[in-house]
Amino acid sequence: MRKTKFDGIFCQSFGRRDDGPGLSNEVLAKLVCEIHEKCENKKPLIIQKDCADAFPAGIKIDKIISEHQTPGKYLDSYEVSRQCLEYCLQNNIKTLLVFAHPDHIWRVRKTLEKFGLEAISVNCTVPYDHKSAQIWTRSKWLFMPWEFFARLAYIFSGKI
Repeated sequence: MRKTKFDGIFCQSFGRRDDGPGLSNEVLAKLVCEIHEKCENKKPLIIQKDCADAFPAGIKIDKIISEHQTPGKYLDSYEVSRQCLEYCLQNNIKTLLVFAHPDHIWRVRKTLEKFGLEAISVNCTVPYDHKSAQIWTRSKWLFMPWEFFARLAYIFSGKI
């Protein structure tokens, strides 16, 4: 990875299992940890819970996003990014190094940019988890139609 200036590291989960973080989130967590370890000055880690659950015990996560702030609502990508924004505003973070599944990163990045943050995508290879509790994150063929309609919904609602 080339030298890039950023103030924090953000990772959104992708799929989850009922019995643990799942394959996709384990790979994302490993990739974040590898980059974080290379940072001379440790940057704040803002991580969605399913990925955070796959982190080694010795790595301090500054903000774990685990539930929607409105009780009973589904913690979707938009809400995770919104909570990330809150943390960034409180901690003067303007530029994020962003990790997400490659088929999900566009929407994650666009949402952060809509909030006024600079989002630097990390190109990474992350598998689908065929045992994910979320059916739409089990394979590319299930996810891409979901993502297509999610992007349209975000565009027409003004979320991106």
